[in-house]
Amino acid sequence: MSIEAIVWALNDAACESPTEKLVLIALANHARPDGTAAFPAVATIGRYTTLSERAIRNTLRVLEARGVIERCDDGIVAAYIKRADKRPFGYNLLMCGGHVAPLEGERGASDDIDGGHLTTERGAPDAPEPYKNRTTEPSLFMSEAVRLTNLLADLVEANGFDRPATTDKAVAHLEKAMRLDGRTSEQLEAAIHWACQHDFWSINIRSTDKVRKHFDRLRGEARRTMRPLSGIREFMGE
Repeated sequence: MSIEAIVWALNDAACESPTEKLVLIALANHARPDGTAAFPAVATIGRYTTLSERAIRNTLRVLEARGVIERCDDGIVAAYIKRADKRPFGYNLLMCGGHVAPLEGERGASDDIDGGHLTTERGAPDAPEPYKNRTTEPSLFMSEAVRLTNLLADLVEANGFDRPATTDKAVAHLEKAMRLDGRTSEQLEAAIHWACQHDFWSINIRSTDKVRKHFDRLRGEARRTMRPLSGIREFMGE
């Protein structure tokens, strides 16, 4: 979740109906702080909003036509979710108006945005409420910790496992990894990507406490294998 994107969706986005507002907030819950790269599955949006799949698809088209959102490069989604049949469409929230340029150096990025599809839910239990920051002066790392917690949940779910709960406790593990352990958000993001693409670690790293606990082991393994991955140099501390 991006606090910045949520605030924009609540207060400034050009929504013309409650349905549009709900869907946009659902996207913002998975966006980066600048509003880019939000790609929750349509079933996840349905959990948040109680809207039907058809209503969600129609609303996304309306928001895109009005210039509130745009489709993001499908290569960005592919870099996060390796199984093509599990990739949802990704969107950029146009928080400042206008087209969002692709991120420089994003692996797998291309100019073609027609690929991918919205995925359906796979036997996950009822999801808990999304994390809500209850402090008046949140940690400077809290927004990124929430985003990374949602990222891990998305990738674990895409790998066919039950979606882990996005709770206060789950977020706190990654917030402490940055605030106390000195990890950067880029390092943690790369660690999550790497683990979820690795046959052994994708089974064993399915919660934020495991990401924090095994970060050094993950980095050591990445150094040995040198498996290509966006952000891997930052992760390995090179």
